[in-house]
Amino acid sequence: MREWLPQRETILAALIELEGPQSINHRCEACGLVVGTWRCRDCFGFPEYCTACCRTQHMERPFHRVEFWSGDHYRPAWLWSAGVYLKLGHHLHALCNMGTGNEA
Repeated sequence: MREWLPQRETILAALIELEGPQSINHRCEACGLVVGTWRCRDCFGFPEYCTACCRTQHMERPFHRVEFWSGDHYRPAWLWSAGVYLKLGHHLHALCNMGTGNEA
């Protein structure tokens, strides 16, 4: 505790800084075209993404934890809110014969 007390202001300031946008212009780190309203807690550096880029970046990482910028703070959110989904079942564009009596 004695080691922490002299550094508490610096540590608390760093923690509070993480609650807001990382960049001044608050742009999407993937496309740079629009405001980044999503932040990923699991991607390195907590990148900020627009909805489209968040969806694109996480279609193969559906279990990452994301947050949504509410205007004054980030709140926990779900990737499905950005349009991320899991494709279960067969390969892309393959027809399903399960349950039709045509199983091989």
